[in-house]
Amino acid sequence: MKKYNLMLSCIAVAAIVTFVGIKSLHTSGSKNISLLMANVEALSQDEGTPRAQCYRHADTGDYKSAYECDSRTNPTTMYPCPPTERYMILGVSDWCLLQ
Repeated sequence: MKKYNLMLSCIAVAAIVTFVGIKSLHTSGSKNISLLMANVEALSQDEGTPRAQCYRHADTGDYKSAYECDSRTNPTTMYPCPPTERYMILGVSDWCLLQ
C-alpha cells in the first residue's frame, strides 16, 4: 500500500509540474511570438541606408567635384561621406554613407 501511495504521489507531482511548466511556456511563448512578428514586419519594410559614390585621389586626370572616400574605407566597410564634395583628380571609386 505504501508503494502505491508513493507512486500515486509522484504521478500527481509530475502532473502538476508539467501543467505549471506548459502554462508558463504558453504565456511567455505568446509574448515571444508577438515580438518575432514585429521584427519580421520591420525587416520586410523597404528600409535602407542612403549611399553615394566616393573616390580616392589619383595622380593624373581632370579635376572633378566628388566625395573623397575615408582612408579606412574597404570592400567590406563603408564610412560616412564628408559633409561636402571637393575638387580632386578622381581615382578608384568606392561607396560612402550619406548623412
